[in-house]
Amino acid sequence: MRLAVVAAVATAAASAPRRVPPQPFAGYVFDAFSNDTYLEPVANASMQALAATGVRVVEIVVTQYLTTTAPHTDTNIHPVAALTPTDAALRAAIAHAHQLGIAVALKPHVDSLDGVWRGEIAFNTSALWNAWWSNYTAFITHYATLAADSNVEFFNVGTELDSTESQVAGWRATIAAVRAVFNGPLWYGCV
Repeated sequence: MRLAVVAAVATAAASAPRRVPPQPFAGYVFDAFSNDTYLEPVANASMQALAATGVRVVEIVVTQYLTTTAPHTDTNIHPVAALTPTDAALRAAIAHAHQLGIAVALKPHVDSLDGVWRGEIAFNTSALWNAWWSNYTAFITHYATLAADSNVEFFNVGTELDSTESQVAGWRATIAAVRAVFNGPLWYGCV
């Protein structure tokens, strides 16, 4: 099924202008699990340390949440005030990376507050799948717009959403919505 998602990403991005990734493509995932960590001096110091190691691309992560995955009925993706970096914090981290000459990939995640892995997000009715795709598309295009407005070089349209990979129509529609606001290269994160 993973090939279906990769094909959907490739097809949706085929006509988009290409930005050449920096070479060598040395990267790092930069993650925060609070609303303002990216605004703290330690985040700036960490980004400077990454730059000193030769990192050329950083994936800046932002996570929103489902309350529960276990009953497979929760489709509401939402920020959690104490855990989700604010848009201002994301913009600050992006700007700092760019000031240091590091290219940025914005990497939105969906996690579940009940601890169930995001790869197990799945639904057993068309109505729930439709609600999921509507909510996921709103979530991901919000961050795609922020990425475009912040001159982010790359955008991660999804990460480890294994149980959604058979939903090719949902992915194609979502990727088209992302492509309408972000014209750089799209990534999909797999395990």
